[in-house]
Amino acid sequence: MKVKISDIFDFEKGALQSSKCVIGEYDFITASSDWKKHNVYTHECEALIIAVAASGSLGRTHYVNGKFIASDLCFILQPKAEFKEKINLKFYYEYFNFIKDDLVYKTATGSAKKAINKLNFAQYEIIFPNKEYQDKIIQKLCEFKKYFGILNENFEYDAKLVDKLRQSILQDAIQGKLVPQNPNDEPASELLERIRVEKEQLIKAGKIKKEKCIIIDNKYEIVIPKNWCMCVVQDISLKVTDGEHSTPQRVNSGYFLLSARNVTNQGLKLDNVDYVDESEFNRIRKRCNPNKNDVLMSCSGSVGRVCLVDKDNCYVMVRSVAMVRPHKNIYPKYLVYVLKSDFLQKQIEKSSKITAQANLFLGKIIELQIPLPPTEEQKRIVARVDELMLLCDKLELENNNAQKSSSDLLQSIMQKYFTPEV
Repeated sequence: MKVKISDIFDFEKGALQSSKCVIGEYDFITASSDWKKHNVYTHECEALIIAVAASGSLGRTHYVNGKFIASDLCFILQPKAEFKEKINLKFYYEYFNFIKDDLVYKTATGSAKKAINKLNFAQYEIIFPNKEYQDKIIQKLCEFKKYFGILNENFEYDAKLVDKLRQSILQDAIQGKLVPQNPNDEPASELLERIRVEKEQLIKAGKIKKEKCIIIDNKYEIVIPKNWCMCVVQDISLKVTDGEHSTPQRVNSGYFLLSARNVTNQGLKLDNVDYVDESEFNRIRKRCNPNKNDVLMSCSGSVGRVCLVDKDNCYVMVRSVAMVRPHKNIYPKYLVYVLKSDFLQKQIEKSSKITAQANLFLGKIIELQIPLPPTEEQKRIVARVDELMLLCDKLELENNNAQKSSSDLLQSIMQKYFTPEV
């Protein structure tokens, strides 16, 4: 049996704007998944609260039983007097959340800012099984959700284990524990000296800028093999810069303008990227011209994400991205793996200036301390890490697939319970 919402429910708009919330002891229920507290309440009852005017949360339903006040972006639903004994609100809490997408699709109006229309909402049809059925379904769902909750905890635990495994691999990699050392490899100290001499010649020729003197203070302790050495990012780089400091003129299409959101540990993500035209591209690239195998870092907001540039002459950047151009004898992917390791991430966190948001400035990036192996060992390390990370990816995929199967099964169960034919 199906009925209109207004046939069995009374509903009214909430009373409080979030900006006028005064912290107190009573539940303040908003469109958000998290509740707040307010100093007064308007209702003391069992009710459903449905978000109707918050675009990111439209249709979200809360169940409440007690003293509360609701946001003016929500409807408060209570059974009509003649239906109070025929309705289990916990059943409809599950039901409304299950049909959320359809409810929003059929009742919301507006373009830039959608909101659920009151008249459409009143006319929307819902199932109305007998009270015995509602009670039975809630009992079953509680049992199922308990077991699915345990499963999800296991999935989350396994996901954390995979993350820890990745970090363990990287930590072993930057301490020379993943592959054997070859005594015939050129020691890293000699490699570093050759890079230093070459960079001095480039500085004299005006091809790169003069560098500041950085002394390693050994405050970050790590055990490395004898033929390795500690250095800083500046020692192994030909260029370290950030993106354009002024506000670029953006266009709808053209050359990619990267910001921190495009730099992820899984690579460059361009599904939400900005663009500049050719003149802006040529202007900005004088400061920052990332080429293939340069290393990018997010350096504002969520700092420390790292990836390789995948193409030449395609990108420019804004200030929230930093670029490191490694010397030709530094294997770029080794530098990426080092920067992703806990050893470097802790340095990055400590070096980030935290005000309204974290910022990692160039002066701190060039001082980041890095364990440096011989060039040939860098290649062996990268090959081994790539191999092990593929196994981690497989474990992660299997866990994600199992989690999706679990979620699909729960949805299938709820679909069975909430079909219109009930």
